[in-house]
Amino acid sequence: MEVRIFVFLLKLATDMSKWSCRAALCITLGLIVTTAVAAEDEAVGKKSLGDKNSEAPLEGDQLLTPKVKRNKIKVGKIDTENFELGPFAGLYSIEDFGSSLVVGARFAWHLSESFFVEGNYGQTKGGETSAETLLGREFFTEEDRELTYYNALFGFNFLPGEAFIGSNWAYVNALYLVAGAGNTTFGGDDRFTVVGGFGYRFLVTDWLAAHVDFKDHMFKTDFFGEEKTTHNMEIQGGFTIFF
Repeated sequence: MEVRIFVFLLKLATDMSKWSCRAALCITLGLIVTTAVAAEDEAVGKKSLGDKNSEAPLEGDQLLTPKVKRNKIKVGKIDTENFELGPFAGLYSIEDFGSSLVVGARFAWHLSESFFVEGNYGQTKGGETSAETLLGREFFTEEDRELTYYNALFGFNFLPGEAFIGSNWAYVNALYLVAGAGNTTFGGDDRFTVVGGFGYRFLVTDWLAAHVDFKDHMFKTDFFGEEKTTHNMEIQGGFTIFF
């Protein structure tokens, strides 16, 4: 009996040893296969990442190149010289003597882009006064009615800029203020005159400019017994050449 039990236990131990070996072998094979698959997946992932990096744009490259059409604008410039000279004509309203044609000349020196000095000379002639018209008599000779003036003015370009004509042409222009003093010969006497006003300058080319000016010439008269300060308005236009 004891011999049979011993034989059974020995056989059982042998069978268990076989199953343990088989289990260990299966586990080992599974680990090997799992490790190989993981290594292959890692290699494939690195290759895919390398392909994506090779297709990525380099630093500084643009994905889209904009197509911008730039308009070429030619801006007129004042010539390198700072002097301008030219004629003008317009209307001069002499207080109590009506309005008449005035002609003259202008000379300017541009000290900078903002400031300039200007000299003007003009001639005109007064008409009949209201008293002469009512009474039918002339109190002034033809020589007395002649008016000439000259003055020196200081100017300031307070609104310089550009004027656009269409989409392809741009011209330099400016609004400016002027003030100064001079002399007016009228009624046979020389009269100290204070002048103030404003104007507009338009550069046709880099050497030719067009002007429009409005000025007030203030001087004293005593033609009718009482001395008073008269305001004599002038509007004029003309051209000047830079040299």
